[in-house]
Amino acid sequence: MNRIAVLALLTGLLTATGAVAQTTASTAPTTLGDTTAYRAYVGTYKLLDAPVPELIVTLEEGKLMGAAEGQGKREITPDEKTADTFLAPGTDVVLVFARDADRNVKKVTIRTDNEEFGGEKQP
Repeated sequence: MNRIAVLALLTGLLTATGAVAQTTASTAPTTLGDTTAYRAYVGTYKLLDAPVPELIVTLEEGKLMGAAEGQGKREITPDEKTADTFLAPGTDVVLVFARDADRNVKKVTIRTDNEEFGGEKQP
């Protein structure tokens, strides 16, 4: 996937990543609709080397939403097999969140078939 295609995906979607340090992941995948668990991911992630500067993750009507700064929102859904991993349905975008030693979500990595971007959650 070329850089223009990735920008198009991120424009209506989400973004983030980079070199995410090894962190402790949840022991079980997040369950679809688990709004208590979703709250841990909510926030603004400053992206590194990405076509947009930020990924904004919100919780709306029980759904986790992602948006690239200044763009529309798109629902992101948990990967049923892998903890702290979310998918953007209808795309090849995968979001992998990383936690610190206290189990707080601190980073995100956005992966497509050919590219990867990272970001850190802002306080």
